[in-house]
Amino acid sequence: MKLEEKNDLNKSIFLHEEDEVNKSYFKDENVVADLKKAWEAGTGITPQTQPDGSALRMEALDPNIYVTTWGEDDFTIYKDIQKQEVRQTVVKYVQYTSHGQTGHSRFVPEIGVGTVNNPTLGQKTAVMKYIVDTKQQSFAMGMVNTIADPESVLEMSAVADIIKTIEWATFYGDASLTSQADETAGLEFDGLVKLIDPDNVIDARGKELDPAMLNQAAVKIGQGFGVANHAYMPIGVKAGFINKHLPAQRVLLPNAKGEGMQAGLDIARFLSARGHIEMSGSTIMDLDNVLNEDVKPSTTLLKPTVVAAEDSSEVAGNFLAEDVQEDGVVTVPSEVNKNLEYKVVAFGKGQSEASDVASAKLTAANHSIKLTITLNQLGGDIPDFVSIYRKSLVKGDNRFLLIARVPASKMSGNQIVFHDTDDIIAGTADVFVGDVNPSTIAYLQLAPISKFDLALTTTAVQWAVLWYGCLVVRYPKRFVRIKNVAYANGQESTKF
Repeated sequence: MKLEEKNDLNKSIFLHEEDEVNKSYFKDENVVADLKKAWEAGTGITPQTQPDGSALRMEALDPNIYVTTWGEDDFTIYKDIQKQEVRQTVVKYVQYTSHGQTGHSRFVPEIGVGTVNNPTLGQKTAVMKYIVDTKQQSFAMGMVNTIADPESVLEMSAVADIIKTIEWATFYGDASLTSQADETAGLEFDGLVKLIDPDNVIDARGKELDPAMLNQAAVKIGQGFGVANHAYMPIGVKAGFINKHLPAQRVLLPNAKGEGMQAGLDIARFLSARGHIEMSGSTIMDLDNVLNEDVKPSTTLLKPTVVAAEDSSEVAGNFLAEDVQEDGVVTVPSEVNKNLEYKVVAFGKGQSEASDVASAKLTAANHSIKLTITLNQLGGDIPDFVSIYRKSLVKGDNRFLLIARVPASKMSGNQIVFHDTDDIIAGTADVFVGDVNPSTIAYLQLAPISKFDLALTTTAVQWAVLWYGCLVVRYPKRFVRIKNVAYANGQESTKF
């Protein structure tokens, strides 16, 4: 049967050789990509042909879904920080940096009132940021018999994605990552790395976390008139801290099941010189600080095509001239006279491909590695920033790890110049210690985690799960960042 060309319905469904409009529409890669985003029921009967939504179809499968990624137990600081409702996209708040003068200046003669003495306050601006996770499900996927409600699975996934993003940004968010001159115009809200007082940063220089570091952090917080009550760290850092205390275990306890004895311990709290510190180990805190080259790159971003690395004395560095050791075991190797390898990725609406490896031999501890990053000029969107990754020298760790993010506003022409001074040692982690209470730190929420239905534009339902808000720290001296902390290597402190 021949289709009538004047039939608009048929024209919208079937392609005709002479229909150039429809041909161009379905040749558009973006349109095809949008169509493929929907969860589909599919017709495959083998695991290899049933990805995504079709994996939920009833085919004598185990009637349970096992979550193999991070879940509620993996979230730490997000659950501890109070959420405060706001009704504006821009909020002013007061940041308290110090009390007034004390000591001799407060003494006065019998008749006298002394000078006016005020605390040091500052007004800060909090700009709301927007986190959205969009999901899509075909009508067929909602009709077939499945082992679980597909919509519920997608909602559960979206909420986990949103919370994970909030938690990561709480530590590492940076609002200055933009091509604009305004340093608050970036998509991210400022995290603790930007909001903590610069004097409250402790550099472990490749050592594992120990009680002395926590006490040093507690003292700094105490000097800011706070009480250290929480410490957040990757689970590998907490394992190293626990390993240091294994030799102190002198008593074996009966197993809870009544079968034999149990060894080992978990340190949930550390009694510091200023406060009881809850120890929280996170499995997701630093996941985004590892280069992931499996992500499908954006085809519209200017990508780093050339990265040149060279040893430089222009800017002084602080590299490791000797190995850092714990109990005779090297935790972080020296970096002098080693070839340091780098990769760069541009980020905007998505991310570009990683650049080829650039390497340079560091000749002195007080030198730096100068990176000249050239972006492709053949068209494309200007990125918001570039992320610079350096390969870890730690034995057994071949990953490229984030050492810096440079905003596109620092770009001159089509180049960004960056000096690696070893401010961040690849293969190490951060520990954040703070006074977590509503008067010190809070999330300002314009919109709590919410589901928002989107318009129907195809044979699929789609919705967005969103969160609008930002982080505020009213007392910057009541948080401490311990950086360049080594992960546990599992070799030290193994004897009882």
